Amino acid sequence: MVKKKAEVWKNRIVRTGMRAAKDFNFNPENWRQHPESQRNAINDILSQIGWVQGVIVNINSNLVIDGHARIEEALAKNPDTPVPFVDVDLTKEEERLILLVLDPIG
Repeated sequence: MVKKKAEVWKNRIVRTGMRAAKDFNFNPENWRQHPESQRNAINDILSQIGWVQGVIVNINSNLVIDGHARIEEALAKNPDTPVPFVDVDLTKEEERLILLVLDPIG
Protein backbone atom coordinates (compact mmCIF):
# COMPACT_ATOMS: atom_id res chain seq x y z
CA MET A 1 0.00 0.00 0.00
CA VAL A 2 1.37 3.39 -1.02
CA LYS A 3 0.72 6.23 1.36
CA LYS A 4 -0.62 9.40 -0.18
CA LYS A 5 1.30 12.54 0.71
CA ALA A 6 -0.56 14.43 3.44
CA GLU A 7 -2.29 17.56 2.26
CA VAL A 8 -1.97 20.72 4.31
CA TRP A 9 -5.31 21.77 5.76
CA LYS A 10 -6.46 25.35 5.39
CA ASN A 11 -6.35 27.55 8.47
CA ARG A 12 -9.66 29.42 8.50
CA ILE A 13 -8.92 31.23 11.78
CA VAL A 14 -8.24 34.91 11.12
CA ARG A 15 -8.35 36.54 14.56
CA THR A 16 -8.89 35.93 18.25
CA GLY A 17 -9.82 38.36 21.00
CA MET A 18 -12.35 39.39 23.63
CA ARG A 19 -15.68 41.14 23.16
CA ALA A 20 -18.65 41.94 25.40
CA ALA A 21 -21.36 39.27 25.47
CA LYS A 22 -23.91 41.82 24.19
CA ASP A 23 -21.89 42.37 21.01
CA PHE A 24 -22.42 38.91 19.50
CA ASN A 25 -25.06 38.09 16.90
CA PHE A 26 -26.80 34.77 17.37
CA ASN A 27 -27.15 32.59 14.32
CA PRO A 28 -30.81 32.10 13.34
CA GLU A 29 -29.84 28.74 11.80
CA ASN A 30 -28.60 27.38 15.14
CA TRP A 31 -31.06 24.61 15.90
CA ARG A 32 -29.66 23.46 19.24
CA GLN A 33 -31.56 24.06 22.43
CA HIS A 34 -29.55 22.94 25.44
CA PRO A 35 -31.54 21.43 28.31
CA GLU A 36 -31.24 22.90 31.79
CA SER A 37 -28.77 20.19 32.86
CA GLN A 38 -26.35 21.21 30.09
CA ARG A 39 -26.84 24.92 30.84
CA ASN A 40 -26.07 24.23 34.50
CA ALA A 41 -22.93 22.31 33.47
CA ILE A 42 -21.79 25.21 31.28
CA ASN A 43 -22.40 27.71 34.07
CA ASP A 44 -20.64 25.51 36.65
CA ILE A 45 -17.54 25.08 34.48
CA LEU A 46 -17.36 28.79 33.64
CA SER A 47 -17.77 29.65 37.35
CA GLN A 48 -15.21 27.12 38.60
CA ILE A 49 -12.58 27.22 35.87
CA GLY A 50 -13.41 30.06 33.50
CA TRP A 51 -13.01 30.25 29.75
CA VAL A 52 -10.91 27.59 28.04
CA GLN A 53 -12.31 27.97 24.53
CA GLY A 54 -13.53 30.94 22.57
CA VAL A 55 -16.85 31.12 20.80
CA ILE A 56 -16.62 30.93 17.01
CA VAL A 57 -17.86 33.73 14.75
CA ASN A 58 -17.91 33.81 10.94
CA ILE A 59 -16.48 37.16 9.79
CA ASN A 60 -18.53 37.05 6.58
CA SER A 61 -21.93 36.78 8.25
CA ASN A 62 -20.90 38.20 11.66
CA LEU A 63 -22.91 35.34 13.20
CA VAL A 64 -21.97 32.95 16.00
CA ILE A 65 -21.25 29.44 14.75
CA ASP A 66 -20.43 27.84 18.09
CA GLY A 67 -20.91 29.04 21.66
CA HIS A 68 -24.49 30.30 21.76
CA ALA A 69 -25.15 28.82 25.22
CA ARG A 70 -21.90 30.19 26.65
CA ILE A 71 -22.82 33.66 25.41
CA GLU A 72 -26.34 33.33 26.85
CA GLU A 73 -24.86 32.39 30.23
CA ALA A 74 -22.52 35.39 30.04
CA LEU A 75 -25.43 37.67 29.12
CA ALA A 76 -27.40 36.42 32.13
CA LYS A 77 -24.45 37.32 34.38
CA ASN A 78 -23.84 40.75 32.82
CA PRO A 79 -24.23 41.90 29.17
CA ASP A 80 -20.74 43.45 29.39
CA THR A 81 -19.11 40.15 30.43
CA PRO A 82 -15.96 39.70 28.30
CA VAL A 83 -16.19 36.61 26.08
CA PRO A 84 -13.21 35.17 24.18
CA PHE A 85 -13.85 34.66 20.48
CA VAL A 86 -12.27 33.12 17.42
CA ASP A 87 -13.10 34.72 14.08
CA VAL A 88 -13.13 32.38 11.08
CA ASP A 89 -13.47 33.07 7.36
CA LEU A 90 -16.17 30.78 5.93
CA THR A 91 -18.67 30.89 3.11
CA LYS A 92 -22.37 30.66 4.01
CA GLU A 93 -22.41 27.01 2.90
CA GLU A 94 -19.37 26.20 5.07
CA GLU A 95 -21.01 28.00 8.00
CA ARG A 96 -24.10 25.80 7.67
CA LEU A 97 -21.95 22.67 7.65
CA ILE A 98 -20.02 23.71 10.75
CA LEU A 99 -23.29 24.50 12.54
CA LEU A 100 -24.30 20.88 11.97
CA VAL A 101 -21.15 19.28 13.34
CA LEU A 102 -19.96 21.42 16.27
CA ASP A 103 -21.47 20.74 19.68
CA PRO A 104 -18.94 19.47 22.23
CA ILE A 105 -21.25 19.59 25.28
CA GLY A 106 -24.17 17.94 23.48
